[in-house]
Amino acid sequence: MVLLLLITLMGGYFAIAQILYLREFLVICYGNELSIGLILSLWLLGITIGAVAGGKITRHVEHATPLFIATVALLSLILGGEIYGIRIMRSALDVQTGGLISLDKVLVGSLATLFPFTVLAGFFFPAACKMVERCNVPGTKGALSIGAVYIAEAVGSIIGGVLFTFWLVACENQFTVIAACAVLIAAVTCIFLWQTRKWRVLSALPALIIVSAAFLYAAGSLNELNRTSILARWKSFTPNNALIETRETRYQNLALGRQENLYSVFGNGHFIMSFPDVYQYAPAAHLFMSQHPRPRDVLLIGGGMGGLLEEILIYPVNTVDYVELDPQQIELISGRLTGTHRDFLDDERLKIHYVDGRHYVKNTSRQYDLVISNVADPSTAVINRYYTTNFLEEVSRILKDDGVFATKLSSAVDYMGTDITNYAGSVYQAVNAVFPLVLATPGAENFFFACRKDGIISADPAVLAERYRSAGVVTPYFSDVQFAQVLQRDRMQSLNTALKDARIPSLNTDTRPITYFFNLILWGKFSGSSETAALKHIARVPFWALLCAVTALFACVYAFQARSDPVRNLGMNSIGAITTTGLAGMAFEIIFIFMFQNIYGYVYQKIGIIVSFFMFGLAAGGFLVNYCMAVLERPNRSGYPPPSRIPLYQRLLMLFETSILVFSIATPPLIALAASRPLQAHAGVGVEIVFYALVLLSGFLTGGEFPLAGRIYFSTGQPLQKTAGFVDGFDCLGASVGALATGLITLPLYGLANTCILIASLKAGCLLLLFTNYKKTAAAPLH
Repeated sequence: MVLLLLITLMGGYFAIAQILYLREFLVICYGNELSIGLILSLWLLGITIGAVAGGKITRHVEHATPLFIATVALLSLILGGEIYGIRIMRSALDVQTGGLISLDKVLVGSLATLFPFTVLAGFFFPAACKMVERCNVPGTKGALSIGAVYIAEAVGSIIGGVLFTFWLVACENQFTVIAACAVLIAAVTCIFLWQTRKWRVLSALPALIIVSAAFLYAAGSLNELNRTSILARWKSFTPNNALIETRETRYQNLALGRQENLYSVFGNGHFIMSFPDVYQYAPAAHLFMSQHPRPRDVLLIGGGMGGLLEEILIYPVNTVDYVELDPQQIELISGRLTGTHRDFLDDERLKIHYVDGRHYVKNTSRQYDLVISNVADPSTAVINRYYTTNFLEEVSRILKDDGVFATKLSSAVDYMGTDITNYAGSVYQAVNAVFPLVLATPGAENFFFACRKDGIISADPAVLAERYRSAGVVTPYFSDVQFAQVLQRDRMQSLNTALKDARIPSLNTDTRPITYFFNLILWGKFSGSSETAALKHIARVPFWALLCAVTALFACVYAFQARSDPVRNLGMNSIGAITTTGLAGMAFEIIFIFMFQNIYGYVYQKIGIIVSFFMFGLAAGGFLVNYCMAVLERPNRSGYPPPSRIPLYQRLLMLFETSILVFSIATPPLIALAASRPLQAHAGVGVEIVFYALVLLSGFLTGGEFPLAGRIYFSTGQPLQKTAGFVDGFDCLGASVGALATGLITLPLYGLANTCILIASLKAGCLLLLFTNYKKTAAAPLH
C-alpha cells in the first residue's frame, strides 16, 4: 500500500509540475495560445518517448527497486532547475528585449527545460508497473498492474490539481512548492524502502533530499533563487524599468515596474498598462464617450486603471460599472496612485465588479448607453470570447435602444496587409453581424463602434467635437481638435471598405473562434517563426479533405491487416484504439473548458473543478474496468485458472469505442442546448451540473479503455513492461496530437461540430478494424 501511495504522490507531483511549467511558459511567451499548445503537446510527447523507452529498458533490468528509486529521486531534483531555466530562457536564447519569442526558440528552449522531466515522467510508468508486480500488490497480477498504476496516478493528479487550484496557486515562491513536494515524496520513499528490508540502504538518498531541502529553506536560498530568476526574466522584458513587485494570482503573473514617475503593469509578461498616464488614455476615453450623444450609464470591461476611468468620470454620467477579473491587479495599482489620480476611486458613481466580464454581461439586468470592451487582443481562446458574435448578442441585450458598443484591436498605422486585414476584418464582420451600423477607425489601434440606430455613432470630427463641448468636459489631457487627427475621411473609408470586404472563412463565434487563429498567424509573423507559412497552408485545407485523409488512412491499414497475422493485428488495433482515445480525451477536455468559459465565464476555481471531474472520471473508469478484470481472472474454487476472457475484453473495447463515437456526435447539440438562454433561465445550476456530468462521462470513457487496451495487448504475447510503456506512451501520443490540433487548428478553423465529427470518424475507423479482426482471433490462444 505504501508503494501505491508513493505512485499516487508522484501523480500529484506530475500535475503540479505541469501547471508550473505552463504558467512559467505563459509568462515568457506573453500568454500566446500557440506556444502554450506547443508546450502541452511537447509535454505529452516527452512522456510518450519516456514510456516507450522505459518499457524496453525495464524489462531487461533484474533489480527493479534501485532503478525505480533513482527515477523518483531524479524527478524530485530536476524540476527546480528546469523552472529556473525557463525564467532565463529569453536571455539565454538571445530574444530581443521586450520582443516576441519565436516558436523555433520556444521549441529549442522546451527541449532543454521540459523534455528531461517529461521523459523521466514517462519512464516512471513502466518502472512503477514492474515494481507493483514484483511487490505482489493484491489485485495487480500481470497486466492488471498497468491499470493499478494508471488509477493511482490519476487519483494523484486529482489531488495535485485541486491543491494547486485552491491553495498552492497563491504561493509566491514556486521553489518552495517544489521543495515541499520533494520532501513529501522522499519521506514516503524512505518508509517504502524501510519496509523492503533488502534495499534499506537506498533510503540514504531520499533522506539526503530531505536534509538538503531543509537546509536550503532555512538558509533562505530558495527565496534568493526565486528572486534572482524573476529578476533575470524581468530584464528580458523591460530592462529600463526597475522591478518593484511581482505577484502570482489565481489568474496571472503580475509584475510592476517603475521608470521615474511612471509605473508599468505586466500580466503574464505582456504589457497591460502604464499609470498614471492619462495623456495616453485620454484620447481613447473621449473618442468612446463622444460616440454617444448623452452617455449616462456606462459599462467598462477591463483596462480602466491607467487613466481611462479617470477621464470617463469627468462626464456627467449617472453610473459607471467597471468589470475587472483580477482584484489583485486593481490592488497593485490603487496602492500607488496619489493625489487627483486617485480621486476617481472614491467617486460614488463608480462601482467595481470583480468578476469575469462575459459572466457579468450575461447575467446583469441593467441597461447601458455605452458598453466598452477594453480587453487585450484575442491571442487566446479565453480573450477571444470578447470578440465573438455570441458575446456581441449578449451585449446587444443590455444596450438601450440608442446604445453604443465599443471595442479595440491592435493594428498597424500605415500597413494593412492580408494578414492584418483578415484579423481586423474578422472582428469587423462579427460586430456587423449583430449591429447594422459599424464604424472602424485607423491607427496603431483600430477602434470599432457599433449601434442599432441611425444618427448615433459618427465619423464626423465636428459632430464629436460638439458632443464633447456640450458635455461640459474640461481636461488638460485632451482637446477636441484631436478628433480630426484620428478621423481622417479618406483613411476611414479605405479601412472600413477593406475590413468589410475581407474574405473570412466564417464569422468569429464561440464554437468557431477564427479570430484568435488569425492572431496566431500574426504572432508567428512578427516573432519570426517559420511556422507561420504552415498555419496559412493549414487554413486553406477544407474540412472534407481531412475526412478523406482519415478514410484513406484506415483503408490502407485495413488492406495491410487483410494479409497480416490476426493476433498481431489485435495488438496493433488495441494500441490504435488507445491512441485515438487519448486524442479524443484531450480534445473533449479542451472543448469542455472552452465551452464552459463561453457559457459561464472564466471562473478559475470552476475550471479547476472541470479538470478534476475529468480526472475523477478517468480514475473511476480505470478502476471499475480493472476491478472487473481482476474478478473475472480469479482462479475458480478448484484452483484452476479461468477460461480466456480476451474475447469478452474485445467486445468491451468495441463497446467503449462505440460509446466514444456516440458521445462525440452528441456533444455539439448537448452543448448548444446547455448554452441556450431559455434553458439557462429556467434550469440555471441544474444545467451546470449536467455540464459537469458530461465532463465526468468523457473522463470515464477515456479511463475505462486504458486497462482494457493494456490487457488485450499483453495477451498477444508482449512482455509486461513493454505493454505498460506502449499503452501509456501511445495514449499520451494521441493526447499530444489532440492538445495541439484541437485548440489551435480544428476548433478555430472548422468549429465545434466538425471537430467532433473528426473525432467520431477516427473512432469509427478503429471500431471497424476491431470488429473485422474479432472473429479471426476467436480460436487464437490468448491469455
